[in-house]
Amino acid sequence: MKRVTIRGSLALTAGLAAAGFLASACNVQWSPYAAKIGSTVITPAQLDTDLHQASSNTYFRCLLQRSQVAGTRLTGAGTSTYDSTFVAYILTNLVDAQVAHDMVAGKGLTEPAAARALARSQVRSAFGGELTSTRCGLSTVDLLGQLGSSLGNSFVQLQLDEDALAAHDLHITLTPAGILAYEHANPSTTQQSCLSGLFLTTKGTASHVARLWRGGESLSNLITTYSPSQASTRGSLGCYTLAQLSGIDPVMEQQVARASLGGILAPIHYQSSYLVLQVTSRPFEPVVTALDSIFTTAASRFSSQIRQAVRSAHVQINPEYGRWTFATSKPGAVATGFGGRVQPNTGPSSAYMLKASAAQGPLQQGSAPSGAG
Repeated sequence: MKRVTIRGSLALTAGLAAAGFLASACNVQWSPYAAKIGSTVITPAQLDTDLHQASSNTYFRCLLQRSQVAGTRLTGAGTSTYDSTFVAYILTNLVDAQVAHDMVAGKGLTEPAAARALARSQVRSAFGGELTSTRCGLSTVDLLGQLGSSLGNSFVQLQLDEDALAAHDLHITLTPAGILAYEHANPSTTQQSCLSGLFLTTKGTASHVARLWRGGESLSNLITTYSPSQASTRGSLGCYTLAQLSGIDPVMEQQVARASLGGILAPIHYQSSYLVLQVTSRPFEPVVTALDSIFTTAASRFSSQIRQAVRSAHVQINPEYGRWTFATSKPGAVATGFGGRVQPNTGPSSAYMLKASAAQGPLQQGSAPSGAG
């Protein structure tokens, strides 16, 4: 889920329109598939498992509900039921992920164990960022570790497949060594500038502090005298790529790009303050962060390829769950990262059981209208 945002089928900003009906459970337990992508089958049991794992974790429920339009619900109106748009959302993600995996296989791309470990770290970081931004929890919560293996592994596999497509597009070997080699060959993209500095209230004070700092006064003394609120951070402002700095403030990015290591930058007006900055070091991004940058660099190209693959794929949805269509800009539509989506049924209300595929004989939970089966 962060400079990192959860992308593609991981996008928790997908719109789940609240609906007044439920996906039909009638005969789902005897249906051989929830969806087919070519010869690959997504079973009702797999859909059941992911629905359960997505809805039973408190943090993940919060992410889904707070990232969607107001009033969206995951559960249906009946006992132990899901809302049909939630079912459509999860099934859409399963289809998209399969199309991406088929693309990787079709290109003959390898996904070494080290790359899977990096993808897992990316997903953990993404969830941490989403938990913080939505106020659903602390960034230190290991949400990925709390999700069931089916849903958690599907997130990791999709990230890994997208990483493989991005690396292929940029001719990068998808290993830590290959990513590091890319960083050294592309410093403008992945090299960071680590900054220290002070926030001052006036330009005159900032100019005075800059002269003192250049003259040899220590940063700690300057903080004590001129910006005591920064004592806990000791003036450390973090590390940023030039692209990240440009997003924060283009003037700051330009000055930092020209600055020598250890040099004191002239006062920079930023929001309601004036900054005096020093570039303390210029490391390359950690491998996982660099992989996110690589992903971003290649995303527009390989995402277009996946969207085309989604349109070209032979997708069948079990009519019990809805039908396959292509994304629309209509308000409240169930969005997807790759262009296709499951359109829920709009028929009369019926019940979608929590474990529909495991049911035997008469329905034991939920209800279906007379004659629905």
